[in-house]
Amino acid sequence: MDTSIYPSRGHLTSLDNQPATPGDVIGVPNLQIKEPIKLKSRTVTFEETQVGKISEATVEFKSMTNEVLRWCLSSFAPAYVKQESGDIFRATYSAFRFAKQSGSILSGQEFKVLVTFIPREVGKYSQYWNLEYEPRERMSETQSIRIEMTAVASKDGPEKPTEDAQHLKSAVVGGKADSDNHTKGKSCQDNNVKPNSGIEVEESELFFPATDINTTAMLKVAIRNRSHHNQEVKFLSPKPPFAIKHFKHVIKSQVYARLPIFFKPTHSGKYSGMVVIQTSLNEKLTIKLEGEAV
Repeated sequence: MDTSIYPSRGHLTSLDNQPATPGDVIGVPNLQIKEPIKLKSRTVTFEETQVGKISEATVEFKSMTNEVLRWCLSSFAPAYVKQESGDIFRATYSAFRFAKQSGSILSGQEFKVLVTFIPREVGKYSQYWNLEYEPRERMSETQSIRIEMTAVASKDGPEKPTEDAQHLKSAVVGGKADSDNHTKGKSCQDNNVKPNSGIEVEESELFFPATDINTTAMLKVAIRNRSHHNQEVKFLSPKPPFAIKHFKHVIKSQVYARLPIFFKPTHSGKYSGMVVIQTSLNEKLTIKLEGEAV
């Protein structure tokens, strides 16, 4: 018995003589895929700054989609410092500091994030950051863009070694830093996390779209339990016109929970509020709320 899925030679038939490809060629449309986030520049350069002083620059980006995106800035590792001698070290402090590291961006909205450069030693500074973003309703679709911060710190009179400066250097052998002796870069997941409980809020701010008076807008904030056991969290209600309907919830280990937050304006104007999340260890995380009634 022939149990093969292939036909035997006796069942094979010849094909009619036909051209190998059709005579008419179907054109392929030239589709251009638009990036959800457009950066003004992937390199942010600061003006030359004297040690002990500060300089400022901005990271500028724009949403090119019709969705609300969540964004977050996180560093790969501490800044490199290259001195005139050619020695390369890693800073043990935050040489580049962002005024804001996470939030939401609406469709077509432009964002400028202030960055401050605060050098403590002479040299050329370089640090890479990730701008991560994803649609609010599809958090698994995370994308990222790499941004480089570059700056030069010059000498301002005799340098006075400070405790921080004494620990600024950790020797680099063969171009690789000794990672045991420096501060590691923060990730997006570190921005609003309580390390003891393991409860994490994915977003520290919610921006409601313009909402008609006497109507209701609703957004959801994602809360993750990174611990290895289930946890009960409590929600402290915000002041009107913001509202919540759930006041406590048990979040399973390694699972997300989404808290609906409502915006119910009865008068026109701009509003701000706050939701407080209390963990089982009595730790508190806050979510800032912003909305406008038209």
